[in-house]
Parts: sequence; C-alpha cells; structure tokens
Amino acid sequence: MSAPADVREVLAPLSERDGVVVALLLTRDGLPVEMVGHGVRSDVLAAEAAALAESSRKAAERLMLGEAEDVTVTAHGYRLCCLPLEEHVLALVLAGGESEAALSAARGILADLRAALGESA
Repeated sequence: MSAPADVREVLAPLSERDGVVVALLLTRDGLPVEMVGHGVRSDVLAAEAAALAESSRKAAERLMLGEAEDVTVTAHGYRLCCLPLEEHVLALVLAGGESEAALSAARGILADLRAALGESA
C-alpha cells in the first residue's frame, strides 16, 4: 500500500479549476493548514470558515437535521463554501460561472484529502 498523498498535492488540482479563487484546508478551530490559490488572507479565511462551519453544525444538530454536508454563503460574484471533514474543513472561495463544477471537483477530492490527513471516511 502506498503512502497517503501530501495534502498540498491533493489540493493542487483545485487551483487549476475555473471558478476556484482559493481552496484552504483548516482545522475545525480555525488554523490554516494548507492553501492553494491567491488573493485571500489565509488566517482571516480560516477563522471565518471555522466559525461558519461550527455555527451551521450546531444549528443542524439543534434542528435534528443530521450532519451538514456543506455550507455556502453567496455574496455578489463570490461563494464561500465550507466542506466539513472529521477534524478539518475545506473552505473554497469560488467566483464566476464555473463555481458549481468547481464545487463538484472539491467534493470529488474529499476521500483523497481524508486519506492524506489520516481521517476516516
């Protein structure tokens, strides 16, 4: 069995996707781990994405909706999407007409990202 892929190696293809401004892996408590892309301060994005993911997690729990698969905030021309993992969150800043395809691509790497982090599926 080969060694798990490096986190940056797993994230790298997202930076090449149309619509992806930034892809940032962060801890659930808001510390940036790895980022691909540009134009956003990783520390600010990590703090805000962690707060958003935690708030939505608590809301879904209180409403007995089950675990949130993702959380999206839409702003003029941009989307902030948070995809929770076991101990981490994948935050994406998306722009333009290709954001749905970019989000789909991000969902497609989650298993590889979990493996690289040593998290269960």
